[in-house]
Amino acid sequence: MNTLTVSRAARALDTVRTADRQSQTPLLDRVAMRVALALLLWSTRPRLPKSSFADLARRERRMAEVERERAWLLLQNLTLR
Repeated sequence: MNTLTVSRAARALDTVRTADRQSQTPLLDRVAMRVALALLLWSTRPRLPKSSFADLARRERRMAEVERERAWLLLQNLTLR
């Protein structure tokens, strides 16, 4: 079998097939693809975990504890003078 003949025939079919295709994607398709890409990127963004009530209570207790320590240290510094 002659490979030159096959490649010429395949090339001729390929040019015929691409000649009737549109050179530019329709505007509606481009908009749809941009919206789809934006939604895909938005849906895969990293998220911060939601704080539970226990986490908030623990944070509140820790803040109160730090405030008490600061007040105690301030009181000690004032009494030493």
